[in-house]
Amino acid sequence: MKNILKSAFLCLFIASLGSCEEDKVIFDSKNGESIAGFRSATYSLPVTEEGVSSIELVVDVTTVSNVDRVIDIELSPESTALPNEYTLDQATLVIPAGKYNGLIKITGYFDEIPPLVVKTLVFNLEDVPGARLIDGQTTATVMLSQFCPVFRNDFLGTYDAIENPGNYAYVCEVTAGAGPNDFIISNIWDADPNSVTKVSLSGNSASTILTFPPASENYLFNHPDYGAASVEANGGASTVDACALTMTLKFRVRVSVGTFTPNVVVLTKQ
Repeated sequence: MKNILKSAFLCLFIASLGSCEEDKVIFDSKNGESIAGFRSATYSLPVTEEGVSSIELVVDVTTVSNVDRVIDIELSPESTALPNEYTLDQATLVIPAGKYNGLIKITGYFDEIPPLVVKTLVFNLEDVPGARLIDGQTTATVMLSQFCPVFRNDFLGTYDAIENPGNYAYVCEVTAGAGPNDFIISNIWDADPNSVTKVSLSGNSASTILTFPPASENYLFNHPDYGAASVEANGGASTVDACALTMTLKFRVRVSVGTFTPNVVVLTKQ
């Protein structure tokens, strides 16, 4: 059975007339054909640690009406979000009289959404009275996930490291670097507890990307067979997760004759 989210109109029955008395609905015809659709196909809803965050899905229509128009939408079974992870404000399922759009409010709940998981809500637009639905603009997907702002000092401390390939386990220390967005990580590659590897945040609290300086500026240790060894980025994005307090570093070790196998190490704060 379709999960149709809609409101019903009540018609007053007058027995003496034996008919239903309705108000006449007037649409603005000056702007041509009345068509409707979602303004965007995808929406992102990062839910903050404060507990709840909301967004509005926009349904546009090309004409106005003298009465409110109910927006009928269907929640697709393709959705992965659970009922306790969000709410849809059914009072917002309307395009107000005299307006060209309706704003459907969706609220997500931080404590209910699993960490490191993106949940989805897929809505199908079923009907806007008096309007033809636009092909290709009848589906909107909302992506819900936990969001924590990224601040360098939250990441300072001792970390358990798991490095692959090899599933090697060791411990690293993360300390503040020279700049306000810089880190110094000890013992990357399990090379030397006193080694220094530099990485940096962008400085944008919404960005999770870490960057490495060039290998020439990131000396790691003196390899017994190949001499000076340095750390450099391996092409893929290195990231942080401020909710889980983890770092995922994608790097490789460079020596005079080339580079070793690329590595991925996940650091989890103790």
